[in-house]
Amino acid sequence: MKVQRNGVKARMKAVRYTPVLLAIFICSSGRSATKDPRIAELFGAKLSILKNPTKVEAVRVSSMIWHENGNRHDDAPLGRFAGYPIQSQGVILDSKLTAAVSTALLDSKTYTWCPPNHGCGHLCGFSPGVALRIWGQPSDKPVELLVCFKCNDLAIVQDGSEKYLTQDFSDGRAKLLRLMKEIFLADPVIQGLKP
Repeated sequence: MKVQRNGVKARMKAVRYTPVLLAIFICSSGRSATKDPRIAELFGAKLSILKNPTKVEAVRVSSMIWHENGNRHDDAPLGRFAGYPIQSQGVILDSKLTAAVSTALLDSKTYTWCPPNHGCGHLCGFSPGVALRIWGQPSDKPVELLVCFKCNDLAIVQDGSEKYLTQDFSDGRAKLLRLMKEIFLADPVIQGLKP
């Protein structure tokens, strides 16, 4: 194709290559999510569920498990999530929010990766306020996560127990908080949190 500009003919080769370059850019822009080996190491066998979630439930939990005297709080009328009392009925996310949560959790830029064998060393004490349950195929056990905005830690619950592995999400706090505020629109505590 020839185009006349200021009386000079020019070939428009760039036009032919623009769609190809755009496609390459779009395909490579999501690469950090699943190609980063740290994400695979963090989630292990649960990674496939996070890549293809069929349902996500979000609940508010209380971080008050123990009384000051060391006895466990027995008042959990809505049940417990990894030992933490559930404070509200679960919210099942729509497909848009499900995809957004999955994308955020699989993005390596969400997490602050500490040097090996050093840890990030939060001293605030893990106090989650949000719990997520993510389902994949019907035969899969759901992935259960606890989110603490006090210390910016995500806990991956080990098969429904009260044991979990934590990962710092300080770098992705704003992203995760924005999603939680969208999920818990009427919750004054979540809405009051600062990025």
